[in-house]
Amino acid sequence: MRSDLLMFLLLTATPVLVGPQAARGPAVPLDARTAIFEAFRDHQVVAIGDAHGNRQGEAFHLALIRDPRFAGLVNDILIESGNSRHQEALDRYIRGEAVSRESLQRIGLDTTQQQVASLDVPELFAVVRGINASLPQDRRIRVLLGEPPIDWDRMRTPDDMKAWNASPASGRDAFAVDLIRRETGGCWPSTAPVTSSGR
Repeated sequence: MRSDLLMFLLLTATPVLVGPQAARGPAVPLDARTAIFEAFRDHQVVAIGDAHGNRQGEAFHLALIRDPRFAGLVNDILIESGNSRHQEALDRYIRGEAVSRESLQRIGLDTTQQQVASLDVPELFAVVRGINASLPQDRRIRVLLGEPPIDWDRMRTPDDMKAWNASPASGRDAFAVDLIRRETGGCWPSTAPVTSSGR
């Protein structure tokens, strides 16, 4: 069974102790990729943290996506940053269509998270595009942009920005949750998000 979404998100939880704890054996190291793929057997959403600018983390994400097991398990990857107003351009690129570098750059430049704004087009986009070239159309992976669709052309004054920030449309977490629900038909099939460790 393929999962619908790999989200690069950091999920944190506070353990709640309910009743006596069963004795556990010593911790055993696991291969990270295998552990993530195993998580898809029991969980509809599998989340992976991302520290902005961490080259080792980025290399791990790309190795995970390139792993032959990945395409059989995951339909979508939700990334934290990237203005969702540009989803159509990214979809076309991921499908193998011609899209200008400038259009791809807008995805990261039109962000509300200026610490991640960059002219660099994420390598992840090209990796998924390359993998999709070898997959049947119904098995291709989609990359979803998890940032609310801010329209910078309408942000002309500080009051415009204040109004945006006060509106429900600017809620990053709510937007990502709604995006997953929309893209999975509300059934939450297995998903894997990636967001920064600073959230």
